Amino acid sequence: MPITGVGGGTIRHVVITRVPTVLSSGLYAVPAACGATLTALALEFHFYGGAIAVVAAAVCFAIRMLGVRFNLNVPVSQPRVTAQPGSTSEDPS
Repeated sequence: MPITGVGGGTIRHVVITRVPTVLSSGLYAVPAACGATLTALALEFHFYGGAIAVVAAAVCFAIRMLGVRFNLNVPVSQPRVTAQPGSTSEDPS
């Protein structure tokens, strides 16, 4: 079973405990997930055909191009800052 460049990069990031680039920069995974969801729903409701495949691909492409055009990225979580032991949250002034 061959692994693509995206798959290999994702595996590498997971092994070194980093968020995979495909999930954190640009809109890559979100459009793919939307297209896959449309396809899965069409299959579930026995409505799948060539037209649905084209619509799912067009939705995927459109979301990706909107991301490129407007420089959209997926939200990235920020680590919480915890208070140091012995510190106070009061203003020192």
